[in-house]
Amino acid sequence: MEDRLLLIKNLLLSGEATTQESIQQFLKQKKFKVNQSTVSRDLKRLGAIRALDQDGQAVYRLAESMNSAPIPQNLLGSLSSLVLGIEFNDYNIVLKTSPGSAALIARHIDSSRIDGVIGTIAGDDTIFIAVKKPIYTAKIVQLLKSGLGISGI
Repeated sequence: MEDRLLLIKNLLLSGEATTQESIQQFLKQKKFKVNQSTVSRDLKRLGAIRALDQDGQAVYRLAESMNSAPIPQNLLGSLSSLVLGIEFNDYNIVLKTSPGSAALIARHIDSSRIDGVIGTIAGDDTIFIAVKKPIYTAKIVQLLKSGLGISGI
């Protein structure tokens, strides 16, 4: 199993794992007989996530390799269309997004290292943003509106 996990890890690092089926086919070429359930469990063991590559194609990646990877510039405009609303109070900001897009947008917010943001928690279509002090809230909201193109909300 360790050999199989190492092969999958290397495939994920190459950025060529687009589907579980493609991973299964890759492993078959390397003489590993696995089904989709095994591939799914292996991806969980490795901490793999689905992400967008520079061309906007969904691929499997290792979560640890995504921490410092910036979102490609050509996708930032696309992010604004995924944000549906924003609400806030003194310490909290909540972004409503299209279903399935909260994690991608939260990753962008986290990687932007906005002054005053303690961190984000993303669900499927909602992002909770914790604010360090109330004096930061309005500035963060304004940055999010201008940076994600959600003015008018």
